Amino acid sequence: MSWTFPGHNDGEEFELEIDVSKDFEVFVDVDFDTETSYDSYVDVDSYIDVCVDIDGNQVTFNLDAQAIGDDGLVDSTVTAIATDDYVSLTMSGVVAVA
Repeated sequence: MSWTFPGHNDGEEFELEIDVSKDFEVFVDVDFDTETSYDSYVDVDSYIDVCVDIDGNQVTFNLDAQAIGDDGLVDSTVTAIATDDYVSLTMSGVVAVA
């Protein structure tokens, strides 16, 4: 392979030959053992407090659910329906810890 080298030797060509090689081997040996133990004990002291106030055709309520601990879960579903002559509110949920 030849290139024209810029500089004081303008127009002159020179030869450059490059051979690059590298031989290598890689050995990867991975060996491990795991032993997992998980214990969980939950002592639930549940207290449910629902306050419902019925006044004529109106119902007002408050709902409070709490759980104290690690790895908590909270999920709730609320469905509301209102038509000309019917209204409904449905709630369900869970509050838990591991």
